[in-house]
Amino acid sequence: MLAVSKSIFLYSIFYSFFICVISFEGVPRTLGIIQPLLLFFAVGVSRSFIAYWLGDMYKQRLKKVNIPRALIYGAGRVGREVVIASNKKNNLNVIGFIDDDPQKWSRLLCGKQIYPFKDLNYIIKTKNITHIIIAIPFSERNKRNLIIQEAIKNKLAVRTSPDLNEIVLGNTDSLKLLDLGIEDLLEREKVNPDLKLMQKDIRFQTVLVSGAGGTIGSQLCKEIIKNNPDKVLLLDSNEYALYSILNELEDRNKKSSIEIIPLLASIQDSKIIDNILKTWRPDTVYHAAAYKHVP
Repeated sequence: MLAVSKSIFLYSIFYSFFICVISFEGVPRTLGIIQPLLLFFAVGVSRSFIAYWLGDMYKQRLKKVNIPRALIYGAGRVGREVVIASNKKNNLNVIGFIDDDPQKWSRLLCGKQIYPFKDLNYIIKTKNITHIIIAIPFSERNKRNLIIQEAIKNKLAVRTSPDLNEIVLGNTDSLKLLDLGIEDLLEREKVNPDLKLMQKDIRFQTVLVSGAGGTIGSQLCKEIIKNNPDKVLLLDSNEYALYSILNELEDRNKKSSIEIIPLLASIQDSKIIDNILKTWRPDTVYHAAAYKHVP
């Protein structure tokens, strides 16, 4: 209405000048005031009516254009649940499904087309796909790895859907899409640690971790702490990395009696390493000190 009033005001200045000031024979001067007012109400009311009648529809279509355009890999029960949830919440525009089962190709699921995997690149380019949702069981790791690699090549965001059992039990929302975990990127099945062996080598023992501030070493330290050792020796040549992992472990274990000892040293210095081993006499050593990303 503000935009309409500005336009009509500018128009009325010129119109009123000709009608009221210059005037024309047989044309009443009051028309210079009445006509702009009538025009204002006519334009304003018509636009308000259209905005009220079609505004929500237009906003919904505009919103749908801007939300992620996704393909679901896996035309099964989990994929179906994702589509139903996306239709309710309107925050994901599912374009179709990708599936390896030839019997499902060219069929519709929840009104969405099911395509073969070989058409993936063509669909991504022609349908402006931005996301791929993986909705197949975790056991089918080879298929998951293949779709992840294709998504990375095409610079797509990859999300995984929750487990169907969790959805059925009501423990999670079917559209609560998850980021990929480390296990999703492994090209093999995840191997769980032998808890009995870990407890035998860690519980109530003195454990030394070399390279404790590194990527692998720091993760080892976090797992070791969970198994209640007597002492944890953090060995690293990088002072800041050692300081960081020490602070993190101490924050996690404020209530425990585990003794955490930082040791700033290089494993290349045999005299210092020999002295550390003789002084602290560790029962178990996890050797994770190494240079990575080297020529």
